[in-house]
Amino acid sequence: MAACDFYASGDDGATLLYFLFQEVKVIAFELSTHEPPVPLESVGAVARRTLDSRSGLRLQLWSPAVCPPPSTRRVEVRGAKRHVVYHVEGAGLMQLYLAPGDSSIIRPSHFGCWSQAGARARCVLPTDGCDWRALTRAANGVIRHLRTRVAVGFLHRQPVLPGAWSAVTAGARLWHSGVEHTLDAVRRVKAPALEDTRH
Repeated sequence: MAACDFYASGDDGATLLYFLFQEVKVIAFELSTHEPPVPLESVGAVARRTLDSRSGLRLQLWSPAVCPPPSTRRVEVRGAKRHVVYHVEGAGLMQLYLAPGDSSIIRPSHFGCWSQAGARARCVLPTDGCDWRALTRAANGVIRHLRTRVAVGFLHRQPVLPGAWSAVTAGARLWHSGVEHTLDAVRRVKAPALEDTRH
């Protein structure tokens, strides 16, 4: 399983999405939605739907070079108010969970995907038809991007991206394992870039 937890601001999340769309060539779907899911192929498309959500952003990332299109599962939720939820699923998908923005506390965001062995052990959907080597290359490329290209510091082993760093220098704290950390706990590796890499 390839995975990386990291700290990001809203701007960091938008920049990461731009990289995923332009460099990794993914198509994004909301992990769970009350409407039939639609493909999101640009930062703007994501932003219009969920990027400013207080609940954060939870996406399934599909690479056409890795696996067939994901499937959609319709679930009827029963309770005081019945409603329908649609889940996007697939063995060869990557997941991106961007934590909700907060002016005082930044919680870890997450990127990851299953390995072939993990998918065969836990996924109820077919695992055949996935190019697992291509998935590993793509996921490791994203993790390398986070850790070596854009991280300006680390809290333990978790990259801190430029926007999150700026927020912490202004007084925000990073949440890790139930503890709030200040700037003193972050190991700096390079100065935050000033330019916007989305242009």
